[in-house]
Amino acid sequence: MRSLLMKNPVVIGASWIAAYLVIILFPLLILLFYPPTPNEQRSFWLEFSIAVGLIGLAMMAIITSLASEQESQSIMNLIEQRSCDLVGYMPMKICFPALEGMEWRIVTGCYPKNIPWSYHNGGNWPVLLWLLVAAAQKTNRLELAHKAIEIAETRLMQDKWPEYYDGKNGRLIGKEARIYQTWTIGGYLVAKDLISNPRHLELLCFDFE
Repeated sequence: MRSLLMKNPVVIGASWIAAYLVIILFPLLILLFYPPTPNEQRSFWLEFSIAVGLIGLAMMAIITSLASEQESQSIMNLIEQRSCDLVGYMPMKICFPALEGMEWRIVTGCYPKNIPWSYHNGGNWPVLLWLLVAAAQKTNRLELAHKAIEIAETRLMQDKWPEYYDGKNGRLIGKEARIYQTWTIGGYLVAKDLISNPRHLELLCFDFE
C-alpha cells in the first residue's frame, strides 16, 4: 500500500507542496524567534526568506482567511492589475520587483544565479500556480484562475516541466532550471483538481468570518 501511494503523482505532488510550505514558513519562524539586531548586516538569505515568505503567505493568507474578505479582494485586484508583471508568461513571479544595480550587489553578494529577473530574484515559479488558483477560487475570481492555468498549459509540457522561468515576464526557461520537476507537476495537478472539484478547496480553506 505504501509503495502504491509513493507512486501516485498526486501524493508525490502534495508532498512537494508540503515541503514548499515548510520552506516558506520556517525562515519566517526563525526571524520571529531570533530577529536580527539593528546593526546586523543584511544578508541575501534573510531577504530571500522574506520575499518567498511574503509571496507564499499572501496567497496562504487568502486561503486560510488570515486576510479579511476585503483584504483578500485587494490582493487579487493587485494581481489582476499587475498581471503582466506578476503572472506574465508563466504563473507566477516569486518576488517583485527584482533587486538590481548596487542593491543586487550588496544583498546577493553578486551571486550569479540570482541576477535580476532570474531564479530567486524575480523569477517565475510554476509551483506557485496552485496557490494562485486556490486564492482566485476562494475570492470568486474564476476567470483569473482559468487564465492562469491556460497560460501554464501552453508551455509546461512543451518545456518539460522546468523548475523556474527567467525574464521580467517569465518568457524564458530558467538558465539553470532543472526539468521534469515534481513540484512543478504537482502544483499543476493540484490547480487542475481544484478547478475540476471545487469542493476540494474546503480541505485547504477556512471561511471568512
